[in-house]
Amino acid sequence: LISKKYSIIKILCCTNFCIFHRFEVRLYEYNQYICNWIIPIIYSQWVYSDNIHFNQIVLHLMKLSDKWFVAFMENEAGNMIIVKGRDELNEFKTCGKLKERIEITWKYESDNLPSPDEAKKMEEVETVIRKAMEKDKLAILTGIYTGGGERVWVFYTRTTRVFGERLNEALAPFELLPITLYAEVDSEWEEYTDMYEAKDWSVDN
Repeated sequence: LISKKYSIIKILCCTNFCIFHRFEVRLYEYNQYICNWIIPIIYSQWVYSDNIHFNQIVLHLMKLSDKWFVAFMENEAGNMIIVKGRDELNEFKTCGKLKERIEITWKYESDNLPSPDEAKKMEEVETVIRKAMEKDKLAILTGIYTGGGERVWVFYTRTTRVFGERLNEALAPFELLPITLYAEVDSEWEEYTDMYEAKDWSVDN
């Protein structure tokens, strides 16, 4: 009887050990899954979110100038181009937060300047876009080129994806506009640097 009891106890103990061992293995695998997959994902999202908030704070503390210069130049076809460039943006240029450049182009019929009605509509659209983009400095308008049958607005932005979403929202009240978008990474602000050279020939100098 003692032997049978011992055997029963031994079997029960082995069974409990196996169950506990399987539970321990599963717990280990679960912990590995948490450590290797879940925590890195959460951490990366936290870092990404934290960087976004940090960038917003940094840009919010910068003063955005509304000082502009106007200069004249010619394109390759010999058409006169009016260049309107934004001044006093060196802090934004060197902060490293606005790395992507977006150009919005509006085509019109004349090779020279847009008609008064077209110009008025362009001003309305520009005001709406600037208000949407610059309210939290998601993007800032740095230059405007007019002439040769088109007007081009140049923006530098934190993210083209959000820029596109906000642009669609801002332009929703308007009818379909004859505009196209071009985007590229320009972390060194090369386009702005080239455009800024025109300040030497601005009408104010």
